[in-house]
Amino acid sequence: MTTNRRPRGKIFDFMKELKITIPNMEYYPRENFRIKEIIEWSKERGFTDIIVLQEKWGNPHSMILSHLPDGPTATFRMSSVKLNEDI
Repeated sequence: MTTNRRPRGKIFDFMKELKITIPNMEYYPRENFRIKEIIEWSKERGFTDIIVLQEKWGNPHSMILSHLPDGPTATFRMSSVKLNEDI
């Protein structure tokens, strides 16, 4: 799991909840890597899937889910994200 290049805001809380929900998930900071580079790096290390979370105005906005090594890839738009503590 990684994020957009400079994450901030509620996306970190959302990532914590995803990590609890999906076993064996690991977070790697994106830094200045392109998604294509991240996918190649992940394939070399034997990862089966990759999730890229993106934010807009400090809130989770979209999620790219890609099954490695050859796909499929899906993009989801998120709106009105509610965390467990808010429910």
